[in-house]
Amino acid sequence: MTTRPSTWFVLMAICAVALFGLGRAALSIHKRAVSPDHLPGEDAEPSLNLAGTIGPAITAPIVAHKLHLTVPINSKVKKGDVIGTEVAVIDLTDLARARQEMEDAGWAERQAAEAVRQVEEQLASVESQIGSMDRDEVQAGMAELDAEREFERRGGLVRSGLLSRFEYDASVIARASAEAAIDSLRSSVSEASIDTDGLEGRALEAKAELREATVRRTAAAMILQRMRALETKPIMAPADGYLVVSALGDGPGFGIASDGQLFAYAMVREADLTKVRIGQEASIALDEQPAATFEAQLIAIGDAPVDTPDGPVYRLSFAVENQGNSWLTGVAMHVRLAGFTRVRGLD
Repeated sequence: MTTRPSTWFVLMAICAVALFGLGRAALSIHKRAVSPDHLPGEDAEPSLNLAGTIGPAITAPIVAHKLHLTVPINSKVKKGDVIGTEVAVIDLTDLARARQEMEDAGWAERQAAEAVRQVEEQLASVESQIGSMDRDEVQAGMAELDAEREFERRGGLVRSGLLSRFEYDASVIARASAEAAIDSLRSSVSEASIDTDGLEGRALEAKAELREATVRRTAAAMILQRMRALETKPIMAPADGYLVVSALGDGPGFGIASDGQLFAYAMVREADLTKVRIGQEASIALDEQPAATFEAQLIAIGDAPVDTPDGPVYRLSFAVENQGNSWLTGVAMHVRLAGFTRVRGLD
């Protein structure tokens, strides 16, 4: 059977169309293989979407030991304003020694005060006795004077024969008794005076010891007071701005944010470290306001990993463009890092 020329023509046309289609497909595959976005020897890293926080950049950090703030976070403050107190580091041994010295000095002062009280009580008692004996001596002196007068009167009567010798002798005895009584009182007063002199000497010594103990206790109290004053000292704002807490460096810190610069922080898994690099562009969206977005750039990758239940992670730090001068502190966000092409063999 002989094929007609028209049939051969149709078959040749069909073959030509098929070959043209195959050629275009092969050319498209070749172009994709050698395109600038994916050259031979390169890997395209996918983008990352990480959770984190965004907050202000501290321009004037506050370094303190156990800082206790008396001003609320995010308050506007002026340089020199007292914003809290700091617990100072004090040697506990020195503090314990100062407290012990205070207790010992206080005990010595109480003992000295008690000694002064006892001596003064004894002195007051002896002086009271002397006062009583002085009054008795006055009365005894008057009695002696009366006895002397009566003795002289009876002596005259005896010489005149108007009084018996017996009655005269009675006046002699009365006069002798009055003289003995006053002599005894005067001896007692003398002895009591001697006791008074001794007690006054003891009182002076006790008061001197009390003064020394008081000086010692006062000095110990001042030392302890100074040490306690050092335990807490006021902390003042180092600059004008807002008092904020921001995660900077290796951890959160207190400080003053005086401009609108923002930083963002996120954690990346160790397995995803190959997908990030310094200078990488990023886009940030706030969790509570997805429409609020910020452009950012990766400026630091943590050197040391942070252990978590899901494995080690590394801290990423981003500088955020804050064109609207938004005030954000510790706000949850998600950062999306744009993918990039990594050349194999150059890592």
